[in-house]
Amino acid sequence: MILIITLLSFILFSRQIQAKSFDYQFIFEGNSINLDFFKAINISPATQPIIEVIPPSIEPTQPQLAKFLSFEYKLKKNNDLPLDLPLFLVAFGQEVIFYADTSLADDQFHKVEIDLSSFDQDILKKSPVFYQNNYLSGFELEVSNVVFISELSSNAIADPQVIDLSAIREKDQSLTVVFALQEELKAPHEYELACLNEKEEVIHSVELSKNDDFLWSNFSFIRFFANQKNELIFHLNEFNCDGLINLTMDQKIKSTSVSIINVENL
Repeated sequence: MILIITLLSFILFSRQIQAKSFDYQFIFEGNSINLDFFKAINISPATQPIIEVIPPSIEPTQPQLAKFLSFEYKLKKNNDLPLDLPLFLVAFGQEVIFYADTSLADDQFHKVEIDLSSFDQDILKKSPVFYQNNYLSGFELEVSNVVFISELSSNAIADPQVIDLSAIREKDQSLTVVFALQEELKAPHEYELACLNEKEEVIHSVELSKNDDFLWSNFSFIRFFANQKNELIFHLNEFNCDGLINLTMDQKIKSTSVSIINVENL
């Protein structure tokens, strides 16, 4: 019996095994993934700041002379969250006018007043929509007192400053821009990068923006918070400049002018 089993094993395992050929072609149709990373939220009256689920937007009455959008929000962390990810944002259409990231989840109410004068007036004809991050679940959000106002009511604080601007020309000729902020209160700001001639006059400039956030890929970010180290980093695929560059924040605060450094010279 043992001899028979041994012979059968030898026959089976010594034979060549040939795989049959197949002529199949795999085609992806409609190969997009629609992940529900965010949701629109209702803004309830100030006495009951409860967040409800989609799809409506707020419909505040917009006074003719309104120049600012004002609201209050509070973020509370229930467990650890990744750093520097937007937990909620406010947008006119697809253009983000404000967002708050995990560094602002301190269980305290924050008052926000947003200057609308720099935005396209056609965009402002729409009502602002508040969106909550639906990918991360370890936080609670409250929003209240959403109104349009004609003048700022917040106490004035010192203007922030742009410091330590660096621009690095990468091997592929793209440009990495790194800088830091000095500011009393963390707030989102707009930035514009300019190329200067020998007289430090602007030759051309570009608004620094972002529209490839993996959680908010449908939205265009033009205002940014500094990260945990009070720094911001941008990467431009194209920005040609042979002279100095500088950075303008909120259309008024300029950095010192610097030269672009080739990455191999670092």
